Amino acid sequence: MYLLGCGKEGASNQSLTPPKKEKPLSENFLALKALAEKGDSMAQNSLGMMYYHGEEVAEDDAEAMKWYRKAAEQGHAKAQYHLGAMYADGQGVLEDSKEAVKWYLAAAGQGNALSQYYLGMMYYDGEGVDRNYITAYAWWHIAAYNGNEYAKNAKETLFVKLREKFTPDQITEAYSYRRELLKKYPKAEHYTALKEPMFDRDILPIIKQHCTECHGKDKQKGKLRMDSFAEFSKGADGKAIFVAKKPAESEIYRRLTLPDYDDDRMPRKGNRVSEPVAKLIKRWIEQGAKQ
Repeated sequence: MYLLGCGKEGASNQSLTPPKKEKPLSENFLALKALAEKGDSMAQNSLGMMYYHGEEVAEDDAEAMKWYRKAAEQGHAKAQYHLGAMYADGQGVLEDSKEAVKWYLAAAGQGNALSQYYLGMMYYDGEGVDRNYITAYAWWHIAAYNGNEYAKNAKETLFVKLREKFTPDQITEAYSYRRELLKKYPKAEHYTALKEPMFDRDILPIIKQHCTECHGKDKQKGKLRMDSFAEFSKGADGKAIFVAKKPAESEIYRRLTLPDYDDDRMPRKGNRVSEPVAKLIKRWIEQGAKQ
């Protein structure tokens, strides 16, 4: 009897031990989460970072992964990089080199220098892709061009050693592919430097990269075709999508700069234009939308 009584008393005392109080979530975190839940990609990426680093909330790789993915699928370059890194390291998800390459490539295409560097490393090591030193060098070069110090080191050390094994044709191919990537993925400063943009030279390459999958020769969503100045000028179902010298009245510029959670923003998913590109299109309209 005594032992049973003692046991109950012990259990009772244990149950009276107050549970550990969780730290209340800050107003900043709650406001950010509300934005993220509405679909804002910047808030989603920031929320992912907070869960990943344990800032203002308990560290949680799975939650970080969830929010990074939501932002990445909307075309947020930094979130695409984070998602690629988590797949590469197997954090919050099973390690998957092919998925890592997929997301690094998405971010690299938007000028994210870290993704460009790691993409080069994936090609160098043959992880998630077939080993290709030429492609590795090309990505290191563009990452170095965008200011990544790791890529500068890789380009100056690893590739120098590899050159001894390359034929003259392979070296030529490496430099050629490097130029191709630089042309396809220029630095933000490139767009800023275009003071008098023209449609055929400066705007059309951007349109082809971001818009013609849905608004080109083979497919015209909303009865809109954008793969030439003549077609672009016709607008959507006969309604103009830009007004020369009036960006505020131009539907194309409005759609490009809407918040991520707005269903009218274009492109709707992935492959979003960067801020320097949107400003270039605005400048083109302001200056008369010349061909």
